[in-house]
Amino acid sequence: MTLFSELTEYKEIKETTITQGGSEDQQTKVTREVTERRVKRIDRQSPANPAKEELTDTLAPPAHAFIRGVSHINIGVADLPQAIEYYQRLFDVTPVRVFENFRNRGFARSAGFLDEPEQVSVSIAFVEIPGTDLTLELMQYHNPPAQNVVRAYKVNAVGGVRHIALKVDDIDRAFAHVKSLPENQLINASPEYRPFTIDPIQATEFRLYDAALEANEEEKAKVCRIVGNIRYFYFIDPNGVQWEFEQGHTDMGTEHTFNKDSA
Repeated sequence: MTLFSELTEYKEIKETTITQGGSEDQQTKVTREVTERRVKRIDRQSPANPAKEELTDTLAPPAHAFIRGVSHINIGVADLPQAIEYYQRLFDVTPVRVFENFRNRGFARSAGFLDEPEQVSVSIAFVEIPGTDLTLELMQYHNPPAQNVVRAYKVNAVGGVRHIALKVDDIDRAFAHVKSLPENQLINASPEYRPFTIDPIQATEFRLYDAALEANEEEKAKVCRIVGNIRYFYFIDPNGVQWEFEQGHTDMGTEHTFNKDSA
């Protein structure tokens, strides 16, 4: 049997073209970036047969190279006007665009409706949550009809996105607000359920992926202090979306990686 081991190297090539012109001799820079994937394949057949090396070059950018940011979160709804009104009460959302009874072959085919895409009809509203960069795409299908199957998943259920977390600066006020909307369902119906504070943790309970930060005792201690002040709770909205409201996590940078639910 032939066994291969691969050594992969990524190299970025940047070419900058500068053009000059205009009364103020302005400069315009155009940069082209190419990522080259260099793969070394080593044939390790046997000690008696010397290893053969095959070097290939292919243009294969890293998987993340084409991502530019979050666009929106889609929520399927049974009644679009009702859904807009609900999220206005919950988040004070700002409606931005509404497509009513939208029919578009290209849209339908991209959504997977390859048979009779001209028959697909859907109403869509884009709304923004103030204080965030988050846009919700509320979508009600008319044809084919919306499948109104709302499931309230437990936090330990596997499959799909489990919750969307929003940062808040007054967790008790946020909790009272969520409870005041009868459509909402807290993750636990017990009258004793409320936002709790995460118990103190130790530096040995988590690992930072950055080796330098992992070796820095102060950085580890900082994470411990922040996590020990976090309070949060979960609830499920009438469209089956599980949300988390969280207080105390706002001063932790993205370089800190840990699993809060297991802390």
